[in-house]
Amino acid sequence: NKGWAVFTDEIIKAGEFVCEYVGEVISTSVAHIRMKQYDSDRLNYVLVVREYIPARKQNYRTNIDSTMTGNIARFINHSCRPNLTLCCVIYYRVHLNNRF
Repeated sequence: NKGWAVFTDEIIKAGEFVCEYVGEVISTSVAHIRMKQYDSDRLNYVLVVREYIPARKQNYRTNIDSTMTGNIARFINHSCRPNLTLCCVIYYRVHLNNRF
């Protein structure tokens, strides 16, 4: 009763890109509400990433909910002996005339 998992039939080399975690970026308050609901439904595909930026002396939290809009990455679960590493890539969009 441990949930879903993802397996591959191809060799993945160390450091090789596997996939991106896709979902809806939500606020922390919305994440708390959804996680309570998901816990009762026995679902939880909210990825919470906490980062510390030393130059700014600030903590950042990003919540990505892939329950409705996610991809296969949501089925890659944690492990006591992990063989994948999360790599955060942050990009910004420039708004020009309300267009992306």
